[in-house]
Amino acid sequence: MESRPFLTRVPDPSVIVGDTLAADEHLQATRDADGSYAMVYSPSGRPLKVRMDKVTGQKVKVWWFNPRTGDSTALGEFANAGEREFTPATRGEGNDWAVVLDDASKNFSSPGLAKDTSGSVRPETSAGRFKTIQVGTRPESVTKGFGGHYYVTVMGDQPPGDAVIKVIKGEQVEVFATGMDEPKGIAFVGGFLVTTDLKRVWKIDAQGNKTVLANYGFTSSSRPRAGPSVRRRTGRVADTVPSFSPVSKSATSLAALTGNRSSSALGSVSS
Repeated sequence: MESRPFLTRVPDPSVIVGDTLAADEHLQATRDADGSYAMVYSPSGRPLKVRMDKVTGQKVKVWWFNPRTGDSTALGEFANAGEREFTPATRGEGNDWAVVLDDASKNFSSPGLAKDTSGSVRPETSAGRFKTIQVGTRPESVTKGFGGHYYVTVMGDQPPGDAVIKVIKGEQVEVFATGMDEPKGIAFVGGFLVTTDLKRVWKIDAQGNKTVLANYGFTSSSRPRAGPSVRRRTGRVADTVPSFSPVSKSATSLAALTGNRSSSALGSVSS
């Protein structure tokens, strides 16, 4: 998902032609607000019929993306007209797939960045294949940031305070920022890396310097008024609710901005 612009991404079921189905076969679609790309997800590998003109440009480049492995396969470029059906290579429970439609003139790279729980991530190489790179114990999230490099939150296995963010430069892994507890989730927004920690949100500049963007805790101002909007599952009004306390107005603005195997069996496509 992070291989395409995400701050301007909007849900759009109209990309899908016909019934989106229900329950475990429910199809879902999203696209960029300016139409530069669209994605349709099938949780069980059902064929996907899409409206090509939901994407801008004269030609649409189409990819299969495998969420289970992080790998992608290019299906080629197609005329941006009418409807077209795409059939995944596998189908059934646990065989989820996504079709990615790109405005060919945008020259997006192949979608996908895979990670696993063994302390490694697999950034895509120029050949469109993946190489495993060890980054440390308990890698949690990854994003592309400064210099086009990948930045990974690594939670470690020691007491709070040992977690770090590492940067992958080619095949080299370097510590970029230190002194965090359990950073979960990371994004590159407004020229900064932003990550959520146990008790705060960090903003990190290009030199790896951390600034507290927001603190997390229970405050007197967070006590809700009596009413139906804030309740526990029991139905009682909650005594307190957690809140993020912005450090500054600029932090508030940035916080508002912040508000992932190639196969020879490529499936089929029909118009």
